Amino acid sequence: MNFFQFTRIVIQLSRRIMYQKKYNKRHLLPFLDKMQLAFGQQLPLAQLKKVTHYYCLLLPPVICENFTSIAGRKFTEGERYKAVLMGIIAPIFDDFFDDKNLTNEGIRQITLHPDTYPVKNISEYVFQQCHGQLLNTVNFPAAYGEMVNKIMSAQFDSQKQFNQAITDKELTRITFEKGTYSFLIFHSILDHQPGEAMKELIRQLSGLLQLANDIFDIYKDLRSGITTLPNRTTDFKQFRKYFIKESIRFNTMAHALPSPKNKIIPFIVAIQLVISRGLVALDQLERLTNKYALPIQLNSIPRKELVCDMELW
Repeated sequence: MNFFQFTRIVIQLSRRIMYQKKYNKRHLLPFLDKMQLAFGQQLPLAQLKKVTHYYCLLLPPVICENFTSIAGRKFTEGERYKAVLMGIIAPIFDDFFDDKNLTNEGIRQITLHPDTYPVKNISEYVFQQCHGQLLNTVNFPAAYGEMVNKIMSAQFDSQKQFNQAITDKELTRITFEKGTYSFLIFHSILDHQPGEAMKELIRQLSGLLQLANDIFDIYKDLRSGITTLPNRTTDFKQFRKYFIKESIRFNTMAHALPSPKNKIIPFIVAIQLVISRGLVALDQLERLTNKYALPIQLNSIPRKELVCDMELW
C-alpha cells in the first residue's frame, strides 16, 4: 500500500465519521433528550460524553460499517440505528459493573428482563429503553441474546481482577474473552452473521482493543484496585513488543479472510488507526521505563505522568 492509497482510505473513514456526527446531531441527541425529559433526570456528564463522543461516534462507522464492507455489503440505515442503540447501552452496561450501583442480581434482571425491571435512575431507564428496542428489532435475536448472556458472564468473571494474586494466564483469558463477546455482540446487531474466520479475527481484534483501553485506563484501574495486563507490567518496552506482535497477528488473520483485497486493506487500516492509540500511550509509558528503575512501580508514579489515562483524553 502506498501513501496515496493510505490517504484515500483515511479520507473515506473521515467522511464516514463526519456523516455519523451529522446523523447523531439529527437523531441521537434528540433521542437522548426525549428519554431524559421523560424520566426527569440527566445522564451523568461522564457517561453522556462516552455515549456521544466515543461509542456512538465511532462504533457505527469504524467498527460496524467496516464489518459490512469487508463482507461486500452496504451499511444500511437500519443497521446504523441499531449500532447507535448499542453505542448507548455499551458504556452504561460497563458502568453498572464499574460504579457498583447495581448488585449482580440487579444486573441480571435488567439485562435478561428489561421490560419488567423497576428502574431507579436515568442510566437504568436509558439502558432499559435501548436494550428493549434491540431485543425487538435485531434480525438474529437468538445470537444477540446469547452474546448478551456471555458478556454478562464475562463481566462477572472480570471481578476476579480485584484479586491482586490473579495469574497472568487468567488475566489474559479474561481480557481477550471480555473483549471478544463485546465485539461479537456488535456484529450480532447487523443484518448478516460472521463466518468462523471472521469470528476468530474478531477475537483477536477485541483482545487488542481491550488491551488498548486498559493501557489508557492504567491510573483509574490502579486507583480502583483492578488488575490488568498493562498495570501489572514492570517493563513497558517488553509490553510494547507483545502489543505489536498481537497487532501483526491481527493483520495476518485479516489478510487470510475470503474477501477481496480492496476490501481487506481499508478494513485493516481503519482498525489499526484505532489500535494505534494504544501504541501512542505505550510510547509515553516506555519513557517511564527509561526514567524510573526497573522493575517499575506504577503506584508510586504521579498521575500527570500516566497520561494514557482515558480521563485525560
